Amino acid sequence: MTVSQIVKAKHPFHFMLISYECEDMELTPETMRVCVKEALQQLHGKVGATTQVDVLRVDGSLVYLRMPSKYLLKVRTALLAFNDHNMQFRTIKVSHSLASLAYVSSSP
Repeated sequence: MTVSQIVKAKHPFHFMLISYECEDMELTPETMRVCVKEALQQLHGKVGATTQVDVLRVDGSLVYLRMPSKYLLKVRTALLAFNDHNMQFRTIKVSHSLASLAYVSSSP
């Protein structure tokens, strides 16, 4: 096994830690699922809205998401481009391991 084979190991899922800013509503996991589906449909159409994304936890303004690795770019771009309900999303960290999202550096 070569070094390049080790580095390119496939991971079935990726995890995202995102933050959100919304002036008039507090998000629950259920409302976050709806927002993710709306964001995917807004950017990628009806087919995009069928993308599998799991909302693992909403903790204040932080949201933990899990998605199949092949949909990572689609979900990330949809959330960044989402423009509805005066809501903005910002990606804080992306990883193939949920445990690595536990530590988030406070430096920009």
